[in-house]
Amino acid sequence: MPFLASAAGTSLAAVAIVVTARTRYLFDSPVLAPFIWVAAGLCGFAAGWALFRRHRSFRFNPLSPRLAVVTVAVAFAGVWGAQALAAQAFPSAWARYLDELGGPGRCLAGTPYGEGTATVVTMPKRGEGRMEIWPGEAPGKVRGSGVLRLDNAVSGGIHPLKAADEASDAILRTYGCR
Repeated sequence: MPFLASAAGTSLAAVAIVVTARTRYLFDSPVLAPFIWVAAGLCGFAAGWALFRRHRSFRFNPLSPRLAVVTVAVAFAGVWGAQALAAQAFPSAWARYLDELGGPGRCLAGTPYGEGTATVVTMPKRGEGRMEIWPGEAPGKVRGSGVLRLDNAVSGGIHPLKAADEASDAILRTYGCR
């Protein structure tokens, strides 16, 4: 029973680590993040202990290798699933750009600012929400006219990307984005 409870606690602590790293809370608050991990681990341990203590078959049967393997597999699957969910809930600035403007089927896809043709992409610095996309040469098109600057480019942001200046707004209007 202690093994099963510690596996539950460890997997919840790992989920907390994954989520805090993905949301950048780990990097923005390195002192508070370990407390969140410990609290999540203790809650998982207590929940695992209570659950396994109440279940009748765990009280009378010893820990078997099969049960240990299943427990570890479930813990790994839970952490892997949490990472996948965190990636969907808190996408990076580049993933947001591809989803909103430059990816396949979007307004900038076949332009010098698209995913395969942009020559330089400057990602936002910590605490800043601006990214730049420098144009490349799109097939059958001329070279882009200027640097596209976008605001709200933060990982996990909830506001849509928008032009940071008039020149960028003109670029977006030229390609029918806004």
